[in-house]
Amino acid sequence: MSSHCDLRDGITSNAASIGIDSLVEKCLTLIRKHIFPEAHRVNPSIEIELSLSKPRLWKYILSPHEIAFILDRIDLERIAGVNAMHIRGCYMPESGKIFLNKDSWCIETVIHETLHSCSLTSMIPELNKYRIFYEGLTELYTGYILYKEFHDTYENCWKAEIGRHCQLTYEQSTKIWCAFCNFIPISKTTVVYFHADSTDRHTAFNNFVESIRGRGYSRFQNPIDIRGPSAHINLYNECSSNFGIEFSRICSSREKFTDFANIIV
Repeated sequence: MSSHCDLRDGITSNAASIGIDSLVEKCLTLIRKHIFPEAHRVNPSIEIELSLSKPRLWKYILSPHEIAFILDRIDLERIAGVNAMHIRGCYMPESGKIFLNKDSWCIETVIHETLHSCSLTSMIPELNKYRIFYEGLTELYTGYILYKEFHDTYENCWKAEIGRHCQLTYEQSTKIWCAFCNFIPISKTTVVYFHADSTDRHTAFNNFVESIRGRGYSRFQNPIDIRGPSAHINLYNECSSNFGIEFSRICSSREKFTDFANIIV
């Protein structure tokens, strides 16, 4: 059985060989294969100038053809505006680029950030108020792709409870979505995540709720329309009310909510 370091060494070595942009393209192909066939990056990649700190302070021009870039932690902090000790990567909609933390990124990070590059949240700033709701859905998709394509990483890293490069992120909302897909097919969630030219966000959420009601849960309410502490907590409450005690049992058990053999497709 490979250790998490062995797995990361292989991924980073592969990225060095084929280029990080090629790895992003591979992840986009896997998103289309397993989650949403029409997935595409919603923001154009543009030319930007980066101020980098190593080996000395210098300027680097990223061309529109460069989709992803690996940065030292201090440079990622400057670009993302957060403490990079706590993030492995980020997607910047304004430039259409993915930035990865040199010290901690792995395949989970690339899949997760590539998903963000395809999401409605990267097109509609208003959806950022539902950030944790969407981060959980992003990580559900990430875990599902790992389950399908990188099973060692899924078993040894993503599901692990200790710090791993590919450990699941945003656990509070991720477990809600994982448990949700024990009752509702994962395919029914894509309408609120991916851009479709003929669907605005209000229609998307209405279609999402109607698809749940169509499976027999007629009292299910739109989690973003309910007054409450946050959209992901509203989602949890709606699931608990409609799906019953088994939903809560799945959510409360890491072994159960990370078991993707039970995900309905």
